[in-house]
Amino acid sequence: MIRNLKNHSKQQPHQLAMYNLQRTQSERSFTPDEKLAEVEQLNFEDFTRLSQDILRNIFVETLVTGNLDKEKASAMLKSGLDKLNGQPVLPCFLNGPRVFELPLGKYYETCGNAHILS
Repeated sequence: MIRNLKNHSKQQPHQLAMYNLQRTQSERSFTPDEKLAEVEQLNFEDFTRLSQDILRNIFVETLVTGNLDKEKASAMLKSGLDKLNGQPVLPCFLNGPRVFELPLGKYYETCGNAHILS
């Protein structure tokens, strides 16, 4: 990573042009020199702490198929979540249902933020 950051200015002109285009279109971006200055200060403990923080804030959604009953599937999920050492997500972050079964002759329409079953 450090070598790539040091060699950034030696890339092909079209790659540098694409990088600069992406940089102008993004809200927040850092130059390779800024990244290099920060990366050189990192140590192993920083990476360990970062990985724990990332895994603590991960959202897991599962679909289990095959020859498993509900109890075994729940046990597998719990085992994986225990290894991640995560916490339950707040209800406001959960996705709503993505599949709806409509009764015959009914339709579903969206009106602003309201969903109407007619």
